[in-house]
Amino acid sequence: MSKILVFILAALAGALGGFYAAAMADGWSTLLLLAELWFAYFLQVVLHEGGHLLFGRLSGYRMTSFRVGRWILLRREGKWTLSRYQIPGTGGQCLMCPPDGEDYPVLLYNLGGGLFNLMLSALAGLLLWRVPLPPLAEAFFVLFAVFGVVIGLTNLIPLRVGGLDNDGRNALVLAKNPDSRWAFAAQLRINAAQAQGRTLSDFPEAFFAPLKTEDWNNPLIGAVACIYAGRKMEQGDFAGAKADLDRLLACPALSQLLRYESLLEQRCCRRLLGERALESLDRQTQKFRKSTRPYFISRCRQEYVLALLEENDLEKAQKLRDEFEKRAQKYPYPGETAGERKMLDRTLALFQKSSKSGT
Repeated sequence: MSKILVFILAALAGALGGFYAAAMADGWSTLLLLAELWFAYFLQVVLHEGGHLLFGRLSGYRMTSFRVGRWILLRREGKWTLSRYQIPGTGGQCLMCPPDGEDYPVLLYNLGGGLFNLMLSALAGLLLWRVPLPPLAEAFFVLFAVFGVVIGLTNLIPLRVGGLDNDGRNALVLAKNPDSRWAFAAQLRINAAQAQGRTLSDFPEAFFAPLKTEDWNNPLIGAVACIYAGRKMEQGDFAGAKADLDRLLACPALSQLLRYESLLEQRCCRRLLGERALESLDRQTQKFRKSTRPYFISRCRQEYVLALLEENDLEKAQKLRDEFEKRAQKYPYPGETAGERKMLDRTLALFQKSSKSGT
């Protein structure tokens, strides 16, 4: 139902905006009008993330990264760095680290993006009403206002799309559920730490103590559970990681993103534990793996595990290791890279041990 609502809102608004924009820009080329349409949408996406940044700063949050499309801007060691990174299903993302302590504000940071879109759409509408504009400029501001309303509403109206909560639903859940508040802050703090070079193993066990809740169907809590499994893999506890991933995959309401990621990591754990003849991944998981491979450095590590322990192909594994090191130089999260490198080393040690024993 949520997907249908989002589709209907976007289709109606797009048709309405396109019709009026075309009428106002009568005589201009279709190509130019399409360029205006794309730029109006792109600008609203950027401003949406800017709204999160603005209201997050007003709430005491510290900026970690600002991503639009496939480009991400991070501040690390006092310098700004630009890298390529993408998460399927998201057009952009502004990640910030919440203030210290447990009692931190959540509403403005979560709702700021949608509110900013609506505010700017209202200003564009006021401009159209009060100021005579050339046809092409008028067409642009119509499109800008329409996209702002669509992006604003589809983020502010509480919805769950593809198993993931939008900003409005996040704000609603965080206001009522202390466990979700903890999970939300934990993810942001881990992300900020990895951007500065810290690995998951650098976080003490006590940091994950509140994860004892049974509600892993909750997208925020489930995401931390997946991260915790990654920490166990980083430390060499593959059996413990597999047990957590098995439990995650048994959650009926697990988001598709987490399900795909958990399946890939579960497969990796099974091979590291010595299981053979692994079944093939389903088509959707394969598609997810391929679409995220250019952006998630963990894909190199997962392929490295299979190349060594499934295929016994040392040459292929070395090529994957070389690719990993090349990508690591520009990867936006050096802490994640360091953790993945530990797992590569553990995998190689297992392969060498297996080769010596002749098994």
